[in-house]
Amino acid sequence: MNNGNITTKRKTRKELAADLQINVKTMRNACRYAENLEAINRNIGEENAKAFEGIIEKLQSNKKENISAEQVYQLSRLSADEQNKIVDRIIKNPHTAKRIINNAIPYCCVKTTVTLPSFISEWIEEEASDMNMSKSKYIEALLMTLYEKEQKNEESKHRI
Repeated sequence: MNNGNITTKRKTRKELAADLQINVKTMRNACRYAENLEAINRNIGEENAKAFEGIIEKLQSNKKENISAEQVYQLSRLSADEQNKIVDRIIKNPHTAKRIINNAIPYCCVKTTVTLPSFISEWIEEEASDMNMSKSKYIEALLMTLYEKEQKNEESKHRI
């Protein structure tokens, strides 16, 4: 890159990942996370941004309460007003940050580990391959269908 009288060389993400001795995919994901966090920080103001980043840093050591990259991504997609409301609630109650984001964003994905009996796991694998889906996507589709049916049942009970 040439900017005036000083020539600088910009490294690609691949070169930078090699220099830092990390995986390229990890580097890409870290860049996306930082970009999403920057977008949030622009909308919430400098004071709230510092407090929010401090909370994220504190929560990173606790795996159960850590705010995931998916949650940061979903939060960055909201309007500035919504981001401000959510971040204000997080600043007031930092220990429940993950729950606040999950409640505010209806379809925010959260990774959950479940142990299944082997025969159920095999059945799910077969059904998923028949539907040309991954096992996890098939389980997600099953659970979303179950959730939607439950919501319809709840609505019909309230109408009566």
